[in-house]
Amino acid sequence: MKIQSWHQSDYNQDYTPPAPVLAIQIAGPEAGDWQTVRFAFVDSGADTSIVPRDLLIRIAAAEWDQAWLRSQWGESRLVYRYEIDLMIADRVFPSVLVVEDDMGDEVILGRDFINRLRLLLDGPAGTASLLE
Repeated sequence: MKIQSWHQSDYNQDYTPPAPVLAIQIAGPEAGDWQTVRFAFVDSGADTSIVPRDLLIRIAAAEWDQAWLRSQWGESRLVYRYEIDLMIADRVFPSVLVVEDDMGDEVILGRDFINRLRLLLDGPAGTASLLE
């Protein structure tokens, strides 16, 4: 059986060790004004996806609710969650809930989103492939 991929991305070599990233576009729900994110960090250790506040403001993301977020160091803080639409290649994933990051500038795709995908991380080849 041959594995078919519908999108492939090279690992970002700026990380040590190199890390899987995907080029994505995001927009406010049903807005259609897509903003490109060249390197969205694929983080299977993150429970939830995170988007910087300034990017959420630019796309007029819809505030959804508040939730408690616990960091990997155990500290908790109250955060806002937003609804966005997310696109990879020509595939749109509507109504994705993300957490606002008021301190960082990196988009992180956590398990809440990547569990929707068939994702092959090929470390030796340095590629992330999205499979049919």
